[in-house]
Amino acid sequence: MTDTNYPLTATAVNAQGGDGNSVSTSTNPTFDSYGSISLDKSEVARGASLKITSVDYLASTITAITIGGVTQTLPSDVTVAANVDEGFTVTVAATTPLGSQKIIMTGDNEGARYTTVTITGAPVTVSPSTAVAGQEVTVTGTGFTKSSNLATITVGGVTVTYTSSGGLDTSTTIATGVDTDSSGNFSTSFLIPDSSTTRTAGEHKILVTDDGGLTGEEIVTAPGRTLILDTETSKRGSEVTLTATGYEAKGTVVLTYTSGTTDTSLGSATADSYGGFSKVVTVPNTPSIPSTNTITGAISSGGSMTATHKIGPSAITMDVSEQSTGETISITGTGFPAYATVGTMTIGGLDVRPTPAPSTDVDGGFTSIVMVPGLTEGNHTVKVTASSVTGSLSLKVVATTAAVVVVSTATEDVFADAIADGSLVRVWKFSNGDQSWSFYDPREEFASANTLSDTATGDIVWVNVDADQNFSGTDTDDGDLSSGWNLIVLN
Repeated sequence: MTDTNYPLTATAVNAQGGDGNSVSTSTNPTFDSYGSISLDKSEVARGASLKITSVDYLASTITAITIGGVTQTLPSDVTVAANVDEGFTVTVAATTPLGSQKIIMTGDNEGARYTTVTITGAPVTVSPSTAVAGQEVTVTGTGFTKSSNLATITVGGVTVTYTSSGGLDTSTTIATGVDTDSSGNFSTSFLIPDSSTTRTAGEHKILVTDDGGLTGEEIVTAPGRTLILDTETSKRGSEVTLTATGYEAKGTVVLTYTSGTTDTSLGSATADSYGGFSKVVTVPNTPSIPSTNTITGAISSGGSMTATHKIGPSAITMDVSEQSTGETISITGTGFPAYATVGTMTIGGLDVRPTPAPSTDVDGGFTSIVMVPGLTEGNHTVKVTASSVTGSLSLKVVATTAAVVVVSTATEDVFADAIADGSLVRVWKFSNGDQSWSFYDPREEFASANTLSDTATGDIVWVNVDADQNFSGTDTDDGDLSSGWNLIVLN
């Protein structure tokens, strides 16, 4: 087959003109000739021989032969005589790309000349076609060198060390363990090598080469890793099921629960021969309520996967949204810490806890029936605190059927909820009348030193708390206290 670069032949002539007169050679045009190449076949397998013939070349030394951009090994004799068709035989490199490729031959005195050739490989199949590192796959090939031996198998460029036929045998190496039959066929199984390359999700080439230099290739796909929770939100101490895929086959995966800067071990799981596992883990009792946290599955060979787990907020509900004083309501709490005593339960700032005080169950829930104290008509805050976790909502008092209770103005009563949950640090008040400061500190050692014994509606005070919270004693729109100092007007 001859290249489309048509060779031009250099000539210099003494010609007779049409009138029989001689034409001087000095007036004849001259030009250079360009050689070309031809091949003995239009299709050749990797590892097979291909004869390249130079046509009308200038005297040259062949300096390079490439096929599909891959440099081929030059023959021992690389000299081309002038205007003599000479053939050179090369063995097509195993790494030469498949399909129609440009073949280029370059000489030191002759420019690069090219044509095209179709590169083929021996047919290869792999089963399964998707596999993780360390998983067993079976490769079957046809059209290889007859009664030969496989020299190498690589996956993503990583060499497979051990193979078998119908079962793994780690004592058998490729060089002695896999033969082609008299028709050039073979079938063998091996583990996908465990390397950073084959652990990367995506396609990886399986390249098989026999002792005769023939090759075949096929693609195996490494799946991406996944780590999925059966429920995204649950309470502290609950059980969740982790399901994972795409890890290394039979690898050990270390599981960790991270909340803020705190890591809690969830143990480990062993992936199956396909890189997957399912494991039930227990959520730690340490995360904040509410919070958004992370579960990580990390494998020692490298890499990890994460999933998000949330601790839901605590909440209280009532069986009615409005009630008269002296009547009862049912308060139900959910999402609180398990087995915790309810430290405060107030309506309009008044303690309504029954005796004995209720405690949460294993699920962090409780139900308590309480009486609405004597309050003025209107909306009043219902607040419950258990183990420093608070829930609140509003109850509308619609009628007064019991004596209205005069709400205490004692500082320790006004800030009773914050004192009970341990969040109150100190209260300061400045008196415009005598230009003096007074303070209240809930700690016992300040009991005799406190100077702010009472507060009244309209008082402007500085309040220091160490946790965000709702506070019904302020006339601000949101009624909240933020962690730190707050300047508020008491209602």
